[in-house]
Amino acid sequence: MSAEGVILAGGGAAILLQLAHPAVAAGVARHSDFAGAPIRRLLGTLDYVTAAVHGTDADRGLVRDRVNRAHGFVRGEGYDANDPGLQRWVAATLYVAARDVHERVFGPASPAEAESLLAAFEVLGTELRVPENSWPSSIPEFEEWWRAELDLRRVGDDARSVFEELQRPAGAPWYLRMLLPLITRVSLELLPSRLRREFAPGWSKRDRFLVELWWAVAIPLYRVLPRSIRTCLVEVQLRRLRASAESPSHRAERNS
Repeated sequence: MSAEGVILAGGGAAILLQLAHPAVAAGVARHSDFAGAPIRRLLGTLDYVTAAVHGTDADRGLVRDRVNRAHGFVRGEGYDANDPGLQRWVAATLYVAARDVHERVFGPASPAEAESLLAAFEVLGTELRVPENSWPSSIPEFEEWWRAELDLRRVGDDARSVFEELQRPAGAPWYLRMLLPLITRVSLELLPSRLRREFAPGWSKRDRFLVELWWAVAIPLYRVLPRSIRTCLVEVQLRRLRASAESPSHRAERNS
């Protein structure tokens, strides 16, 4: 399940869920250049998720070092990127977004598949210093924890500021800027309704119709693709990651 390329459609929703945590939003607002370099940041996130879930120990060690190095500078009053609680929240948003998109495309997962996906995303957290015993051990336990966490989440000023920047990324290529209205709508539609209203008070029936129309076209097209095509992104990402590890710039960074 975690190898399906379509789960990337949930990436935007995961970002917005992360921003609903005030400490994450503060760290992003003050330290991230996501809006200025969205493709580079997207590739970095894909590297991390792919290596953690599907890579070797060497792959995981590589992305772990990169993430820890980047997070070392992200701290301030009320937030610290290395806080295990924040990292658990980030890993959980990635899991929820992937789960919801997979269910949207393929229907409800079997109990065994659902537990397998939950376990796969636990690795994302433990690679980010989240203690193993702090990740929910079952779907019911996760759902109870998730509902309690969502009740605490609000879209504050930092989150709104970052959301506005993401809608007009100055450093984005032209094709991404063209797709951004659709990406934003798909991301918002995947959110819990309260958070959707807080991010986009003007959300309308027309917005929902456009998202449903997109899914109505995308789902049948995706499902007829051979599985080898649907899951090829994993191998592409791993090859790219391993090639980057051998680059002169990475060796210089590692030895600095």
